[in-house]
Amino acid sequence: TFLLSPPAPAATISSATVTSANQVNNDPAVVVVETDSVTDGTASASLGFNNAIQNADGTSEVNATIPGFGSGSTRVTSEAKLEFSETNATQGTRTYSLDFTLSGLSTEISTSRSYGSNLTNPFDNPDPGVVDVDSAYTAASFEYSIQLNGVDIYTARADVLGLAEYPSPSFDLVQTYSFDNVLNFAPTITPIVPGGGVIDAFEFSVADLSGSIELGDFAAGESFDITSILTARAFATNFEGENAVGAFVQDPITISSFGFSSTPTQQPPPDPGVVPLPAAGWLLLGALGGLVAFRRRQTA
Repeated sequence: TFLLSPPAPAATISSATVTSANQVNNDPAVVVVETDSVTDGTASASLGFNNAIQNADGTSEVNATIPGFGSGSTRVTSEAKLEFSETNATQGTRTYSLDFTLSGLSTEISTSRSYGSNLTNPFDNPDPGVVDVDSAYTAASFEYSIQLNGVDIYTARADVLGLAEYPSPSFDLVQTYSFDNVLNFAPTITPIVPGGGVIDAFEFSVADLSGSIELGDFAAGESFDITSILTARAFATNFEGENAVGAFVQDPITISSFGFSSTPTQQPPPDPGVVPLPAAGWLLLGALGGLVAFRRRQTA
């Protein structure tokens, strides 16, 4: 849940997008995109088991799921975005800060036997039409970012990559997991069932996160734009046609609080090297100036 402190923004734009890229063997990837955008309402997009929901009050949910499938590779990205403006309605300059809390971010990753080595992060390439066969066999990612006037001012992210142990004395290779692109999140991996080389299941989660971001000083009547973007990603490669391979983002990502606070901007103290002259001093200088002018006229 996203809680905006009063006064509420005049208008919000909610967007939801789900992108799925599927590649069979070495054929080009087939990319399917479902998107929705509304003003002061709920945006919702879904593709199969994947969905993204963004409400005007800030409530967000993203879910990227890859169930069992045949040979090939699949990558899913679900994104929920909220855009709104805030205006300083006071009579003076104020310093604004943005408070937020994220909670309940977790995913389950399960896999069967995998073969190979030297694999890379499948989320490093921003092009959804590129599904690299040299990517990790199973992977998932959480990301949250805040933008001020279109510029990123905060990002939290954690990717988990499942890589086969290689070389191995047997063909039943148990996947090991490592983290990549970790920023501001505290991620953990917990086994769900004992690994036996056939199916290994793990829960990938990140700890709840709270923060306060200073947005800067804004003069009376000045406005600024805030964008919140919530993303979940899942990836799975299955060259052996084993239907147990999958990466599941099961729980919604929830922003439990999100609000503005502002304080009057403190004015800088006067320069101690510049001493203001009292009004009487200005009168004395004026009188002396008049006296000099009078004497010059007398001399002339």
